[in-house]
Amino acid sequence: MNDLSSLNLLLKAKSKDLVLKICNEAVKRNNDSVSDISAALECTDKNSTDLIRSINFILSKVLREGFTDSSDIIKIFPDDFHKNLAGLISKIFTEMLPSWKLYLSTNEVSLPKLTDFSWTVNSDSSGCNLDLEIQDNSQTKSIHAHISRSALIELINGLKMTKKSIDSFTG
Repeated sequence: MNDLSSLNLLLKAKSKDLVLKICNEAVKRNNDSVSDISAALECTDKNSTDLIRSINFILSKVLREGFTDSSDIIKIFPDDFHKNLAGLISKIFTEMLPSWKLYLSTNEVSLPKLTDFSWTVNSDSSGCNLDLEIQDNSQTKSIHAHISRSALIELINGLKMTKKSIDSFTG
């Protein structure tokens, strides 16, 4: 677990709007973010860097866990964390999450995105042709693959076993 104590620096913020601005700066990671936050909170650059790390830790946890509600986000904080600050940060994350997701998906390095696909089964039963369209950064790439009949059978059998396992849990 990340040490969230650096978030207590946000208690020095003169307003809730400043806390929101600092969270935005941390997520967007501009070159001037550290010095801007240091000036706003009258702290060292190291303190600002630790604060940015803590904010981004919370963001990555929220994204990884799929949290969208402030009642889920607030559970990230330890029990002894400042309750009002945890509530404010949770509220900011709830409100800003959609725009931060959009920003991060368009401006940060990420895995290639599948934009389109099609598949056809060959009439001679030799297998399946798979066409993928992938967007990597700003380039779109087309990938063609052939899956043999034996690999398809193995894949289908694996999916059947997965379905049985899921069905056994859901009753």
